[in-house]
Amino acid sequence: MKLNIILKLETPFLPRDYRSGFISIIKSAFEQGDEMFYRKLYNNKTDKPFTFSVYFPELRSEENNNLRVGNKAILNFSSNDPVLITHLYNGIRKLKVHKWKDENTFTIQNIRAFFNKEIKKDSCTFKTVAPFLVNRKGDNLKYLTPEDEDFDHSFRFNINELCHKFLNINEIDFDYKIIKHKKMVVSHYNQSMTCNKAIIEMKARPEILNLLYNIGIGVRRSQGFGMIDLI
Repeated sequence: MKLNIILKLETPFLPRDYRSGFISIIKSAFEQGDEMFYRKLYNNKTDKPFTFSVYFPELRSEENNNLRVGNKAILNFSSNDPVLITHLYNGIRKLKVHKWKDENTFTIQNIRAFFNKEIKKDSCTFKTVAPFLVNRKGDNLKYLTPEDEDFDHSFRFNINELCHKFLNINEIDFDYKIIKHKKMVVSHYNQSMTCNKAIIEMKARPEILNLLYNIGIGVRRSQGFGMIDLI
């Protein structure tokens, strides 16, 4: 299930490390929606069953290490958990305005909820809506691209971890092929992170494909990475 949230920005500039601002909106909305649920969700560092991406339709340029994004942002949020989606939806409606430190102020203009298309076959093609991160096992700060030797093992490990946590499946059988890829470096929490934009063909059981479609791929999904869409 997805939420599409339209936001008005007080000023047309955001820092390159803008994802942390939208994380703060999401956290504030969860706190407004249900404080006990918020504490349960954020009092541990385990994987969370959601992802999000941000689109700036008026994005123009970079100035003085800031992005000129215009006065509109579209926050797309996705999860397989209807309770989580409900708390966020209610919280966003209560929040109305969110001030992000001294960087900007966001006003919620509209929010829309809709269901993802259900995948019924055992193969599909995904494209990344937000770039995804794959880290080497045991090294949270080493991010990989398909050219790296450890990428395949690390990517498969990540998918298996998501299926174990959110589907209670210990080992899964899946195949994938990256048919288009672009490497990019982004700033996130004052770190430079190498991430991937791609088109990925994937074969797996429908329940696995639907999980990934709803919660994303890779690590740091709840921080604005890894959202995918069907093509």
